[in-house]
Amino acid sequence: MAGIGFQLHKLIEDESFFNKAKAYIFASIITSGPWILSIICLALLGALSGKFLQGERFTVISITIVYTFAFSLILTGPLQFTLTRYLADKEYLKQKEKMLSALITALIISTIVALTASVWWYYYIEHTLLYKIISVSLFTIICAIWTMMDFLSCLKNYGKIIISFFFGTLVSIIAASVLGNFFRIEGALGGYTLGQLFIFSMLLFYIMREFKFNGIINPEFLRYFRLVPFIFFTGLFYNLGLWTDKLFGWIFYGENVFSNFRSFSAYDTPVFIAYLCIIPSLAYFLIQSETRFYIAYRNFFDSISQEDLHTILNYKEQLTSTLKSSLAKLFIIQFIASLLGFIFSEIIAEWSGITGGSVLTLRILFFAAGMQVMFLYIIIFLMYFDLSRISFYVVLMFFILNLCFNFYSYINPILPMGTAYLLAIGLTSLTGFILLLYSVSDIEYSIFMRQEN
Repeated sequence: MAGIGFQLHKLIEDESFFNKAKAYIFASIITSGPWILSIICLALLGALSGKFLQGERFTVISITIVYTFAFSLILTGPLQFTLTRYLADKEYLKQKEKMLSALITALIISTIVALTASVWWYYYIEHTLLYKIISVSLFTIICAIWTMMDFLSCLKNYGKIIISFFFGTLVSIIAASVLGNFFRIEGALGGYTLGQLFIFSMLLFYIMREFKFNGIINPEFLRYFRLVPFIFFTGLFYNLGLWTDKLFGWIFYGENVFSNFRSFSAYDTPVFIAYLCIIPSLAYFLIQSETRFYIAYRNFFDSISQEDLHTILNYKEQLTSTLKSSLAKLFIIQFIASLLGFIFSEIIAEWSGITGGSVLTLRILFFAAGMQVMFLYIIIFLMYFDLSRISFYVVLMFFILNLCFNFYSYINPILPMGTAYLLAIGLTSLTGFILLLYSVSDIEYSIFMRQEN
């Protein structure tokens, strides 16, 4: 889904340093928007809240938002992966008239799942009814935004996306500060929710303006859950694997900070900071790697039905060369970012209030986060080649290893926190990389065999 990447790529073709910088800043916001802006929003709320959100009140809001993002990703992961595959197929076949109805169908599913899960969870939370209603609304809106993130690559005007996220975050900060001053926890959380609703509404407005309306329910998209089940479960276990070590920390090491909400700050804070190091490679992937790869990918697959075997093999060589080059450059960029985080970890820890053994955890997690994003790139490339069965197996392997290694670390706490996660994602990424290169080495044969079957 490199559509928006081509638009941003035009900026870096300009010799102007300003345009190049703007391209990478925009790419960072588009790839990491909800997550980065939520961290910024929480930090600013903590600084601006003054007396009305000190101590336990701010803890209630922050833990509610963290749980919202964590479980919204897990619940919408299968839907996101399936929708991405459907949109990619329609983009490739130039059947854009079917896209909007697929999104509406996905949003309906997302809303039903989000409401069911969040109503059940907040029913047992000990707080006011207004807090529960706002929290359920926030969870439902965030799930919808994650579902719409798949669609953003289809929008050619990246400026609209940036405006939506920027002003939505601004609304969250201002509304939470103002309403929180009068209505405390419910006011601040409600104000934050209004900003997220603004983001959702703006993105949906721009999408509906750009794509033709062709019905509310898309039966063809619904059939994809049966046609590509491995993609559905890849989305589920990828996000479960991503959050396994965090959930493990909350359950076995954490403490109750509010009702049924648990937190493990000695691990949670380093995790969120460490993930900031993946932003440079995500931006590079969107602007450079995926756009170049897609051109080679399209040339190869178009040649299969039009060219002779010699030409097909030449395009295949270009494709594999581009793939290896992209992964190598992404690895170098990510390694440098993780290494810089490791080197400046003492300064970062002091700035963020991390002390004691959590500093070592932060150093480990800088490299774990780097391996996590490399694993994501491998999964994306596997999906490009329709190797969904392999992607499912390696994602399942990641989930199982992360669960087992963390459980072993709990029984035998010898290694520092974060090591279990690093080992799990490191071994899985290496396995995925080997399987990707092996599968691509005879991809033309695999494609012809699929057509025969």
